[in-house]
Amino acid sequence: MQGDATWFSLPGGETLYSAGDPADQLYFVRAGRLGAFRRTAGQDPLFLGVIRPGEPAGEMALVAGAPHSADVVALRDSEIFALPRDAFFEACEEDPSVMTELARLMILRSRQAAGRAAAGEPSVFGFVPVGRPVTLRPIVDRIALEIMKLGYSVTVVGVEAASAPTEWYSDVERTHDFVLYVAEAADIAWRPAGFPAG
Repeated sequence: MQGDATWFSLPGGETLYSAGDPADQLYFVRAGRLGAFRRTAGQDPLFLGVIRPGEPAGEMALVAGAPHSADVVALRDSEIFALPRDAFFEACEEDPSVMTELARLMILRSRQAAGRAAAGEPSVFGFVPVGRPVTLRPIVDRIALEIMKLGYSVTVVGVEAASAPTEWYSDVERTHDFVLYVAEAADIAWRPAGFPAG
């Protein structure tokens, strides 16, 4: 399937696909993180879960032959492989275990959504100061310490990692239960788009 797949970067905050878009490709996260959201008029978007490196996106709509039912957005800079629908089904004909594994994942995700299981809940959080300027890093470090007391592995990442490659972030997020990103008021380039400085 490698010859049929395309690779591209998806900047943080950008939409991979929206509800109603045709499901003509199967996507795989190579690095980064995607978030799935369901939007209803007049209500805040409903967070459905995180799509992590190695996981597919858009598989349910692709198999069903239906438009996407949710928006999928890059939670941070991500690298994506896209496989055309026809190439995916050709691969399934050659090796039925491809569809079996995808069906297993779809059932697992459906059960998690129905039971609100923790497997899809966020484990990466960003902290930015708003309003009165404060030095935020010591506060986030204390939060991390309290989380570690509960037996979880956690790390705090600041502006020092701003130039790290996408794969570095994926490695950090894979090897820790929780990752806390922190941006001080002066860290303009490190702050998420849309957040005011100070």
